[in-house]
Amino acid sequence: VLSVPSELQQLDLSNNLLSGLMVANDSKLGNWSLISLILKNNQLIGKFPDTLCNMKTIEYIYLQNNLFSSGLPTCLGSLEYLQVLDLTNNAFSGHIPRSLGYLPHLQSLHCTTTSSVENSQQHFSI
Repeated sequence: VLSVPSELQQLDLSNNLLSGLMVANDSKLGNWSLISLILKNNQLIGKFPDTLCNMKTIEYIYLQNNLFSSGLPTCLGSLEYLQVLDLTNNAFSGHIPRSLGYLPHLQSLHCTTTSSVENSQQHFSI
């Protein structure tokens, strides 16, 4: 369990061999003033935690090189300040939520994979 001060603006836990499901306490995330969440190069699994959609001030989400799977929640479109969403090298599938196309500040969306497993291309569509 990770407890961080609500004033924290950047959380970088990259390259820490974190593993397992990413579970966030829904009631506290809305109070965070986090701007940048960096969890790249770990072994996090499961679906994209839709509780992250409560982080209204978030601008940068870096989740590349993990083991996330399933689809992306439509609530990502409520992150009005989001500028970068990097999901590279995960196992997401399904549709990219149309709501991401309406984010006024979104500059970069990365969804590619370089896995060598047969038929491992990410299957996203709009």
